[in-house]
Amino acid sequence: MQRLRGARERGPRDICSLNYDTLLEASLDSLRLSYSDGFRGTNRAWFDPQTFEEAGPGISYRIHKLHGSINWTRDVDGHVRRGRNANEDAADEPVVVYPSEQKYLQTQYGVYETLISHFRNRLRRTGVNNHLVVLGYSFNDEHINEAICDAINSPQSNFTVIAFVGPEQDRDKQDQRLQAFCDRCDSRFSVFVGGKDNGGFIGHALDVEASLGVLEANLWKFENLVAYIAGEN
Repeated sequence: MQRLRGARERGPRDICSLNYDTLLEASLDSLRLSYSDGFRGTNRAWFDPQTFEEAGPGISYRIHKLHGSINWTRDVDGHVRRGRNANEDAADEPVVVYPSEQKYLQTQYGVYETLISHFRNRLRRTGVNNHLVVLGYSFNDEHINEAICDAINSPQSNFTVIAFVGPEQDRDKQDQRLQAFCDRCDSRFSVFVGGKDNGGFIGHALDVEASLGVLEANLWKFENLVAYIAGEN
């Protein structure tokens, strides 16, 4: 995060995470970088999506946690809370979408419906060079896939996706899944799987020589991708 401080000069950057942990928030707090996460308040903060719209030049990042968070709960009145003491009431229920067959259904109401809507709207934003950079996502969650695919194929869309993922044990199955998604995305989805020795490239953005050059950089590893974005290599 510290190496990406320059983002403050260009207005809020949107980070969409499927993780439940609070690493993003802790890193931004440590670096004293301002951000909006959709909540108002402190110990018993309440979810208010209007905070995303209010984020102005003084806000460096907007964090959208599409699967909830370990420090979110729903109180007895139905309000989603966030904070160190968010679960102090025994009646509060965790607000996390765990990987399961019910995941897609669980996102269709309340806070999840709001966050997915914000995610979709962000992907459909008009303007020059609208890109989504993906790291570590397996493309196994259909509601996320649909949002990405819809944004790519919407009228007058200029949206493209560049993904970096680690190699799975069953590479044939992984490549088939990613190729099928690529075929749905009108040639504007490119994914790099692993590194030069164990990886591959799926998409239409680069030729073979150029794709091998990217694979050699091992950008599917978080540290390498951050260094690249920060202009360090």
